[in-house]
Amino acid sequence: MNRRSFCQLTALGAILDSSCAGQRPEVFKAVEEMAHENQLAIIAGGLSIFDPGGAACGRIRLPKDAFDVKISPDGESVAWCRLAPSHPASEGYAFWTDVTGQIKSIRFDGSPSAVAVSSKTRKIVVRLSTNGRFQLIFIDVASGAQSDLTPPDLGIDLRRLERMGISGQGDRLVISSGGTFIVIDASTRNVLLHRRGYTPSVSPDGMSVAFTEGHDLYLHNIATGSERKMTIGRRTESAGGWSPDGRFLLAGGRTQVSLFDYRLIAVDVAADAFADLMRQEGEMSSEHYWIRRQFCV
Repeated sequence: MNRRSFCQLTALGAILDSSCAGQRPEVFKAVEEMAHENQLAIIAGGLSIFDPGGAACGRIRLPKDAFDVKISPDGESVAWCRLAPSHPASEGYAFWTDVTGQIKSIRFDGSPSAVAVSSKTRKIVVRLSTNGRFQLIFIDVASGAQSDLTPPDLGIDLRRLERMGISGQGDRLVISSGGTFIVIDASTRNVLLHRRGYTPSVSPDGMSVAFTEGHDLYLHNIATGSERKMTIGRRTESAGGWSPDGRFLLAGGRTQVSLFDYRLIAVDVAADAFADLMRQEGEMSSEHYWIRRQFCV
């Protein structure tokens, strides 16, 4: 989606569709308060940043050749990939920055093509391709130490990676491909969960994963194995980022009335309630995350 189409989003404000099951005005108010207290905004549809009501805040400034830009669960760090112009197939970099403006780079003998970033633990995971072999590389940004996180029996095709995310502490990694996702324990490389589903998003504490299946939104407790379907009145297309406290989950969906009426919503996972944040006719990006306003330019 280009910037022009995304800027056509309009705030719903306090006028919410009260006839829609699960939608509550108090959720919208709570999201606004949370965002204000934590200086958070929403990044979606590329590098554009918006407040919860849909008003444009600015953009995040990154190099033109940066790709697969990811935000940490606390919204305070950003990571991205960049290929070496002279040897794009055999040399590349992952970059990390935070709200203070410091930047760190990690060079690879290979081609990095996807990245995920934790919160204050400063851990990143990169999908790296070297001579046709794909690996998950776990990196401590502070020390530069690297380790291979790829499980012996991955059970998923890294060549067709669709999404990758990591918990706030950097202890749980979720990756998806071909309508299947897995959750990996970063310390043991064990696969904790292997399930059908799309657009998985691991919670900041690493205890839960949200995902979509059949236009429904599900929450799976990794520790207990329990699972529940959120009863929200939207055809859910994608699960996005969690708020740093783990209360609100961003998600994309369409109304039951029109498939062309796309909404970005915030789901209160404890109350099984939601509020529309933005709306647009047509397609919307499936990637939506919370980010600190200090990144806006």
